[in-house]
Amino acid sequence: MATQVLAIGTGAADSGDVVIASGSELTVCLNDADGTAVAPGAVVDILKKDSNGQYFQMGQNAQLTSKDPCMVIRAAGTFLFRRRAGSPSCGVFSD
Repeated sequence: MATQVLAIGTGAADSGDVVIASGSELTVCLNDADGTAVAPGAVVDILKKDSNGQYFQMGQNAQLTSKDPCMVIRAAGTFLFRRRAGSPSCGVFSD
């Protein structure tokens, strides 16, 4: 069953924490309000929470974009999804 992780909208926004247990994986994808392809230029960064509660970008390719809208995360930890300012309307769902 799909779960909306980051609400569909425009501009900068953060999801709540998403926890992935050890040995699990999570598929995440961009989506939009009308169910069509996400508009060009949409970008959501994937950040990982450290032991001090700070979030860090996981790497240059740790993002969902209109060109590459889905990813499987195969790492345990606590993650946050951050839509960039200026991004066209999009959200993130998990399955």
